[in-house]
Amino acid sequence: MIFSKHRISLSGKLTWLFVIMAVLLTLLAGILMSSVFKNNFKNHLRPHLDQYLEYLLHDLGNPPDINRAKTIAKELSLEIQFHSNGKNWSTNTHNVGLVDLSDIKYHKHLNENNLDYSIGEYKQYEVLVNVKNNNTILFVLTHPRRHFGVHTIFHFIILISVLVLFYHITKRIFSPIHAIKDGIQKIGEGNLEFRLDIRRKDELGELANNINNMADDIQSMLDAKRQLLLAISHELRSPLTRAKVATAMIDDSQQQDSINHDLQEMENLIEEILEAERLNTKHNNLIKTDFNIIESIAEIVSLYDERLIRTQLPVSPVLIHADQTRIKLLLRNLIENAIRHTPDNAAPVNIFLESSQQNLSIILTDHGEGITDEHLPHILEPFYRVDPSRQRETGGYGLGLYLCKVICEAHKGSLNINSLAQQGTTVTITLPINSNQ
Repeated sequence: MIFSKHRISLSGKLTWLFVIMAVLLTLLAGILMSSVFKNNFKNHLRPHLDQYLEYLLHDLGNPPDINRAKTIAKELSLEIQFHSNGKNWSTNTHNVGLVDLSDIKYHKHLNENNLDYSIGEYKQYEVLVNVKNNNTILFVLTHPRRHFGVHTIFHFIILISVLVLFYHITKRIFSPIHAIKDGIQKIGEGNLEFRLDIRRKDELGELANNINNMADDIQSMLDAKRQLLLAISHELRSPLTRAKVATAMIDDSQQQDSINHDLQEMENLIEEILEAERLNTKHNNLIKTDFNIIESIAEIVSLYDERLIRTQLPVSPVLIHADQTRIKLLLRNLIENAIRHTPDNAAPVNIFLESSQQNLSIILTDHGEGITDEHLPHILEPFYRVDPSRQRETGGYGLGLYLCKVICEAHKGSLNINSLAQQGTTVTITLPINSNQ
């Protein structure tokens, strides 16, 4: 269809442009032809018409001879009628019938060279009317004026067919635009392996090739960044190990604990970077097994003060095919994050689970300070922090939630966060129950 629910397609716009331009050109041509006809009628056509009528009137005689009128009517495919006081006749050449003079609709009256006549319309016929000495002679053109009928319908059908054909041709020409739009959307969502398969030799084909090249360049840059992160992270482990050994030789236990704490934070950060990059690769090396997700949640919850967490879990087991170690890491990060942002006097973190035959959802709700609309769209980005000071006490280095997102996506699931400032945050984990990818 040319029209969609909310907008007009590009093909539809071009079709409308074609129609509007055709109408404007037709109007312009009509105005020009009308102007030319008006300018030339008086100087070129009018004298011929006057001379033609003068010949006819002279040939008919005065008063007109009915027999001569019949002869002229047959030769010229006309119908000639005479109206005078008490005397009316018609050649009746084409069964028009005697014209009622009061029913004639006059268009124009002409008077030149002692020739006085009018042009009018009677029913579907054009008539020329000459009045002289109270005698009226009518020349009826016996070719009826064309009105709406079969020919008009036929022409209208041809016009509609041309428009439909024009629309489909333009739609076919611009059909790659839809594929390009979908491809850009997929690439924008992070699917950098997607490539447009458009083999065209025009501008749209060049645009598709440029988009594919852009995706290749982005993929190369991200791969280079990932390799750099992995290389730096691996290289940092050796000096960290040496620093731990050196710290063990420090006599001051308080200073030793402080240094060990900082070294442990650095090691955790490196491990989070490595884990996220491992899962971001094509072969994320998930070790999937069947396990009861209820037991895993209960095991993680048992690590924290029972007053901080409230669970609503099914009694019966819920089996899931996934990497149990990564799922536990996912749950631990989210629970720690919820507890960290929940005030001491607030209600405990609530954990709820619901499942279907295909998927299960784990919903964590806290009653903390929440996340403002300004930060919410970016909260799952790597190294993004609501608190720019990047203190560990206020949330670490911005990798925890990103790692949770990567773990969910590696399992073909999703992580969604909804939050209201000063009211709390709800995190929804959705995972497929039987994921054998």
